[in-house]
Amino acid sequence: MLKIFFTFFILQYSAGLNAKLLKNNAPAGAALDVKGSLLLSGTNSGYVGFESASDGGSTTYTLPTADGQPGYALTTNGSGNLKWSGIGRTSCPAGFHLIGTSASLEAFCISSAQETTNTWLGAITNCYNKTTKAHLCSASEWTMSCVAESNGPNNMTGHWEWVADSGNSYGRIIGLAGCDSFNGSTVDAKYTSRCCFR
Repeated sequence: MLKIFFTFFILQYSAGLNAKLLKNNAPAGAALDVKGSLLLSGTNSGYVGFESASDGGSTTYTLPTADGQPGYALTTNGSGNLKWSGIGRTSCPAGFHLIGTSASLEAFCISSAQETTNTWLGAITNCYNKTTKAHLCSASEWTMSCVAESNGPNNMTGHWEWVADSGNSYGRIIGLAGCDSFNGSTVDAKYTSRCCFR
C-alpha cells in the first residue's frame, strides 16, 4: 500500500474505479490510499508511475526538504528518511590520491606514485590486476591530476608516462615537458604509468 498525503485535495472515484484528484477543502494531512500503481500523467502525453511490491510492507519514506545538487541521488538511512547524497568517490585506498570534489561524479582515484616501468599493454594489465575497476588513466584523467599541482600526485612531469589513449599502432605518452606535453610511442617501449578508478 502506498500512502501519499495531499493538503488541499480529495480523491473522487468515477465509473470503473478510476481515481481523480479534485481541488477541494479536504483537511490538511488527509491520506490518499492507492492500491496498485500511482500514475502521474504528463501534460501532453505519457505518465510516470510508482508501484509498490505486491507485499509492499509498511514503509513510509520522508522526502528531503530541498532539492539536491546536480548528480546527487536520493538515498535512505534504512529507516525511511531520504536525503540527497553524492554518488561519487569520497576517499581512495592507500597508494592512491583523490582528484576532484569529494562525492561528486567527477571524483576519481589515481596512483600517488608512478607504477612500474612497463610496455603499454603491460601498464594496462598492471592496473587491471591492481584493484577492482582500476584502469590505465586516460589522458584527460592524467592531465586533470597533473594540473591539481599540490593537491595531486607526486612527480608527474619531467618524464614520459603511458596513458590509455592510442591510435595508429601507437600508445600515447604524456608529461615530459609539463601537463600538456603529449607524444606517441610504439606500444613495446617501456614507460611508467598511473592507474585510475572511480
